[in-house]
Amino acid sequence: MKKLLISASLIMFWICPVIADENIYSWKDKEGISHFSNQKPPDNIEKYSTSKATSQNSTLNDPAEENLPEYDGMIEDARNQIQQNEDETREKEIQRAEEEKQKAEADRKAQIEAKRKELQDKIDDLKKRQLSRTFNTAAKNTRINIIQKQIDELDKSQ
Repeated sequence: MKKLLISASLIMFWICPVIADENIYSWKDKEGISHFSNQKPPDNIEKYSTSKATSQNSTLNDPAEENLPEYDGMIEDARNQIQQNEDETREKEIQRAEEEKQKAEADRKAQIEAKRKELQDKIDDLKKRQLSRTFNTAAKNTRINIIQKQIDELDKSQ
């Protein structure tokens, strides 16, 4: 049993580097994101590249035969893609913040305009109101002046 286990282990150590040799597929999806996999890309991907991945422990492959510049290019492409994605994300965040700022400003202006209209309606109602013993011209003008000052302050805040 011990001999069998040792023999099986030796065979596995001899075969594993050969099994480790496999293809690496690289492609870009419709959103421009680079993908790297040991499995073929989905069927809807027409353009992809294939590289041979080899084990560094492989006794069958001479290290001088390895195509390192191709891997370096793939790594550089991946780094560039990551940087591009980070830049796009940063720009989207800046744009979103600017849109939120513009929306908040528009909301503030709409609230001021609504308050101004409400105050102007009060002035119009006061001007139409009939005079009486408790509501004379002086009281009417005083109330109108107070409301007009509120309108003027709203106009200054815009």
